[in-house]
Amino acid sequence: MARAITWVLVSDGQHARVFEVAGKGRVEFMGAYGSEIPPTRDIAADRPGRTFDRAGPGRHAMEPRHDAHRHAKHVFVKEMAERLDRSCRSGDFTGLIVVAAPAALGNLRSAFSKRVQATVRRELAKEVTGLSEKDLVDYLKRVEVI
Repeated sequence: MARAITWVLVSDGQHARVFEVAGKGRVEFMGAYGSEIPPTRDIAADRPGRTFDRAGPGRHAMEPRHDAHRHAKHVFVKEMAERLDRSCRSGDFTGLIVVAAPAALGNLRSAFSKRVQATVRRELAKEVTGLSEKDLVDYLKRVEVI
C-alpha cells in the first residue's frame, strides 16, 4: 500500500505556495507559483468606447463586459487546478488541504477536477499568502492543519 502524502495549498487567486506535510508539525516547501496581475486600469484601454443612445441623439461611454483583472485571476486559478490535477493523477499526493482567501477558495472549488476534489481533506477560508514561510508554518500549526 502506498503511503499517504498530504499537500497544503496556500493561495489568494494570483499567488500560490505548495507544501508537503513531512511529519507531525513539519512541512517541506514544494514550490511557489504566481502571476503578477496588473490592476484593471492598466490592462484595459485608456478610455472606454462610445456609443449612441438607442433613442435620441445622446452618446455615452460603454462599460467593459468583463473585468480584466478578475478574468486574469480566474485564468491563474484554472492553471493551478490543472497543475494539481496532473500531480494527483501521477500520485504525487493523496490528500490536499486548501488554505485560500474566501473568493479564491470558491474559484478553486469550482476549478478542481473530481479527482482533486476527492483528495481535499480540509479547507480554510483565510488570506495568509502574505506571511513569510516561517510565519505561515506557525499559523498552520496553530490551526492544527499540520
